[in-house]
Amino acid sequence: MMIQLQLTKRTIDVMVSLSLMRLWMISPECLQELMRTFYSTQVAVSTRDRTSIEHTTREQNSCAVWVQEGAKRLTASQIGGIAKMRRNTKRSNKVKELLYSTFKGSKATMYGTLREDKAREEYVAHQQWNGHLALTVVLSRLVFSVDTPWLAASPDGIVHDPTAVSPKGLVE
Repeated sequence: MMIQLQLTKRTIDVMVSLSLMRLWMISPECLQELMRTFYSTQVAVSTRDRTSIEHTTREQNSCAVWVQEGAKRLTASQIGGIAKMRRNTKRSNKVKELLYSTFKGSKATMYGTLREDKAREEYVAHQQWNGHLALTVVLSRLVFSVDTPWLAASPDGIVHDPTAVSPKGLVE
């Protein structure tokens, strides 16, 4: 006999609540140690590891490493979503969204992804037409700092213009 479980919003809310309740059963000291261990083994990286991750994740969301490494970090897109929250948005709903998101894309994100190469080309052409003849843009990847490895971004490209005062930049 097969039992079918329908995952309704209420069922998911109960499951999330139970998961959070289990955290409350852990002593504060144990929770601190779990967080330190997770951070030191999963988030903090050496310069060499960071460079390797950045080069491996050039295909962005079609790359399993990009998804895996991005999930461990607070991303620019998530920070943008937090900054744009309305006053009446429940903070607990935003936390659930950040922790348990199943978003895989939409027509709008697919449209943008399909046109990123063309957009980069047009940006370079525009900048070169405006006198930035040495400007180049390379395909981006998951970008983060060794000093703040819990923050990350995946811009559409990394700009290099050796003639500019600030020769490096990002395209989004």
